[in-house]
Amino acid sequence: MAANNRGKIHRLRLTQLLPLLAVFACGCASYDRKMDWIATAPVFPPGKTEEVPVFHARSEVKHPFGVIGLLRGWFVQPSETSELQLQADMARETAAQNGADAVLLSEGSTAIDRPASPHGKQEKAKSYIYGVAIKYFENLTPQDKQRILDWEKANSGSIEP
Repeated sequence: MAANNRGKIHRLRLTQLLPLLAVFACGCASYDRKMDWIATAPVFPPGKTEEVPVFHARSEVKHPFGVIGLLRGWFVQPSETSELQLQADMARETAAQNGADAVLLSEGSTAIDRPASPHGKQEKAKSYIYGVAIKYFENLTPQDKQRILDWEKANSGSIEP
């Protein structure tokens, strides 16, 4: 009788796992549409997205600044301009959430189509949005300056193996 109960328990667990496996399989079939953020400075209080200007060249930025984070989107076909615009919007929003005063964006590319590999798959050129979130020096409060000093002190040690 105990062996028979084990079979029922095993079947119950398997039936509970099947929906989770189906969701996992669907998730693996899609791609991740998220903006990568790499902090290069301490966290600043968030700002409003609409108050963060987007620049496309260093010469457009008229204030001295420091970089507080790096941004990078996901690969898309170069013709998918709506996806590239979505990435630019997400980069601006991410920069605002991290306290940036502005964002400096560019479009990156894998540059060329590659011929079919020995496995028969041709690789097409891909595009993505990348850039930096910036903080104007003139907008730093005394608390911001202390955050920077504390962050630099905490992150100035050597990396040990």
